[in-house]
Amino acid sequence: MNYICLKGEIFPSKFAQLSLGNRAFRFGEGVMEEMRTSGIRVPFFHEHFERLTRALNILGVSYISAFTEDSLLRSVELLIHRKKLYNTNKIKITFWREDDGELLSGKNGVQYLIEAEALEEKSFTLNERGLYADFLPGLYKSKSFLSPFKTTNELFTIQALAYAKREKLGACMICNPEGKIVEEATSNIFFANGKTIYTPAVEAGCVDGIMRKKVLEIADKEGYIIVETDPLPTSFIFEVEEVFLTDDVYGIRWVTGFKHKRFRRKRSVDFVTKLNQLFN
Repeated sequence: MNYICLKGEIFPSKFAQLSLGNRAFRFGEGVMEEMRTSGIRVPFFHEHFERLTRALNILGVSYISAFTEDSLLRSVELLIHRKKLYNTNKIKITFWREDDGELLSGKNGVQYLIEAEALEEKSFTLNERGLYADFLPGLYKSKSFLSPFKTTNELFTIQALAYAKREKLGACMICNPEGKIVEEATSNIFFANGKTIYTPAVEAGCVDGIMRKKVLEIADKEGYIIVETDPLPTSFIFEVEEVFLTDDVYGIRWVTGFKHKRFRRKRSVDFVTKLNQLFN
């Protein structure tokens, strides 16, 4: 039987109910955190919780009476136990303002849903076949105070993934309205030349990814020159040796090509090895 955790209580998923006043459903007013576990252990949970609380504070939602970092982690662990998922798992936690049918709510409490599913790979594993990439045309990501967070409004991401599927792409890069590179549809993006690593800064409008932070920590320890930069012109991709993507569940994926340009994967291999050492 499948289980979920709703507002701290574990239910068989078929018995759990969300009301028609659910604001994530009605208005897209919610944020989410996705993370990877090793059995019931959740590496980097503190970083996820810190990003979550920043997002909830921006939304004006009060979470203090609903959960603490320790109690939320305990709920994740209890759900993993109930589902007997003792290897590697993907956890998704969705948070929304308490139910209210009005567009501008006077309520500021929070509700949340925790879901867990098993992953096949026990460790971070680099994709054997590299991803071919291109840019999403016609949709652009503007910088805002919500840019660093994952929200429940996924229309943009869905359109990017649909475009990638139609065009038989493995990755879909996202630009800002000035036509400069911000991120990939579901990932942060990195470029490498020699011992220099380039990545758009969070202030440039990309998601403030936890795995992004871990890769930057590894790069710093390994003696790389790190350039967190303004969004890069699309032509920059022709000047680099390597392109790779990071996300909070699957770690690192390498990009093999863009149009006629082909990329290496040496640094991606090294970073995956170091990432597994941090995670395990």
